[in-house]
Amino acid sequence: MPAARCSNRNVQRGDAMLEALIAMVLLGVIGLGLSYAAARALNAQRYLNTQNLAVMQMRQTLQQTGVTALCAAASGPSAIIASQTFVLDRNCQSVSVNVAATLADGSEPVALNGAATPVMTMSLSTPSTTASRALFGGDGKIVLQP
Repeated sequence: MPAARCSNRNVQRGDAMLEALIAMVLLGVIGLGLSYAAARALNAQRYLNTQNLAVMQMRQTLQQTGVTALCAAASGPSAIIASQTFVLDRNCQSVSVNVAATLADGSEPVALNGAATPVMTMSLSTPSTTASRALFGGDGKIVLQP
């Protein structure tokens, strides 16, 4: 009985195709991971750009109007961000000031009442709406506290 001849060529037939298939699957998985990471980075960059625009407009409004006038206004200022108009919420806290002084020569004390109450803390923020959530991400609220 002659021994069966088995060549290496016949045994390895199809191995190259299998290796190529596995390599293509691995490259596909790596490609999907890279595209997912790039999409997340682009989305974060978009949110960052719109948040930066909002902060710049809020600062400009604060500088042009002033803290006291902004707090005394009947309604909050508005900002146009990405062709959408937002009425900004403002929160101002003032303290009353009373100055009383006794003069060095012993005369009657002097009291200054009714002086303008200075604004101690103030914040401007975007409203937390569906439109601002879509534009800014997260809860959609950006707060500027000078």
